Amino acid sequence: MKSSRWRNPIVLANESPRRFLMLAHRVRQEFSAGLHGVPSIAAAIVIIATAAQSRAQEFTQEELRALPRICHAQKFIDSSLHSRIVPEAERKMWADKLGAPYEAFHHFCWALIYMRRANDPSQSAYEKSNYQNALKNFEYVERNSTPSFVLLPEIYLRKGIALRFLGDEAAAAREFLAAIRTKADYTPAYASLVDLYLDLRDPDAARAILEQGLKQVPNSTILSKKKLEIESREQGTQR
Repeated sequence: MKSSRWRNPIVLANESPRRFLMLAHRVRQEFSAGLHGVPSIAAAIVIIATAAQSRAQEFTQEELRALPRICHAQKFIDSSLHSRIVPEAERKMWADKLGAPYEAFHHFCWALIYMRRANDPSQSAYEKSNYQNALKNFEYVERNSTPSFVLLPEIYLRKGIALRFLGDEAAAAREFLAAIRTKADYTPAYASLVDLYLDLRDPDAARAILEQGLKQVPNSTILSKKKLEIESREQGTQR
């Protein structure tokens, strides 16, 4: 799937197998030592945190600084920046507001970087692997989220986009629908599903999804544009 409208930005899942096994073995050792009490559990947590920091070193400062502010506020991203962007009070506000799932949200931020890399013509040789890495990180965040996590619809949406680039349209559609089920007025998911059906040359399905979205958000700018697009296509086929 290479439609131009999709060229928009946007576990230790991506550790090398050997390094992952080594880290996993160390974690098991620490938890086995749990007979000695809480300090061993704390040590295991430190190991995982250290692994996350090691993983973050793969990304350049330019890539990290290009992330959205909500990523800069996440503790693992924040500590990976040479100069911090978000004040401590604001970082605490985000952590308190988003709760436990925010602990794993740095994987979402890493996925955004992989998506940008995949869209970079200079890295075309690694396009598929970058999309696959993005997908793995989106899945990691999803697994570590709760049904009430406010950013879950965005995770489903981005995961669906990655799946489209990997050529799995059916799985992408399921993710867009999951985003809609989670947040009925989430217009980006409706728009993405409309695009998918149009690319599959199924205007009836596209129109049905569009109407569903407009019932939820009648004044949506993005869905109004999709309506005009469908009407323009229909007029073109009638000529």
